[in-house]
Amino acid sequence: TDAGMDVEKTVNDCLDLTLKDIDALVIASWYGDSLQDVFEQCKAANIPVFLIDTGSLPPDGDYVTNIGTVDFDAGYNGGYWAAGQMKEAGKEAVRMISFTTATSNGRNRADGFVKGLEEGGLTVEVVNEYLGDSRESYMTSCEDALVTYPELDLVFAANAQGGLGAYDACVAANRPEVKIVGFDCEDEEVELIDKGTQYIASVMQLPAGMAQQTIQNIEDYLYNGATFEKSTPYESGVYCAQGALTTEDILGSK
Repeated sequence: TDAGMDVEKTVNDCLDLTLKDIDALVIASWYGDSLQDVFEQCKAANIPVFLIDTGSLPPDGDYVTNIGTVDFDAGYNGGYWAAGQMKEAGKEAVRMISFTTATSNGRNRADGFVKGLEEGGLTVEVVNEYLGDSRESYMTSCEDALVTYPELDLVFAANAQGGLGAYDACVAANRPEVKIVGFDCEDEEVELIDKGTQYIASVMQLPAGMAQQTIQNIEDYLYNGATFEKSTPYESGVYCAQGALTTEDILGSK
């Protein structure tokens, strides 16, 4: 099932699935803090739950493991890489805005990005942060920011919709000097990066790898009695004009 960004549908879909004689339930959601009823129903039905990159989880959630990106670390990779690009362009300080979400995922990604910029050697001034839930809402916020802050170097978006909304606003306002770093590495982001636009990079998660690892974990759990840590970190990187960079490529021997 695909519930999109609808919390109520996410929960209802999961509860419906538990009634279909399944052996395991896999959930990938922004809204882990809303899944307590799902965890309880699955426990009662003896259905193990496996999570993929699900944030904001309740501390007593009953699931086998959550395999996914550590949001702060992924944001840090993006910030550290962006610091190198800014310094190559002659900048020692940047003024930026960030687009995040109401969940801890977005907050941690933005915090990690700023930390990466700072430890990459830049002085950072975050002039404002904006919440959003769609490309259109992020575009509106960026339009306002471009007027309010005429001197702006960088936009970081904690998801692809934020980055693409910022790009739409910057193009409409003819502000090519404002660089954009997104998150999620969606196809449209990749196309803009490959074209050499002001959309210079997107933090890259590896969802296919996470899914493959989850399938292996399910097999090991059901048939081999394997146990797992509640949280299983998975690597991240950055997609830019140089291609897909790993954490090792970005941080080197740091």
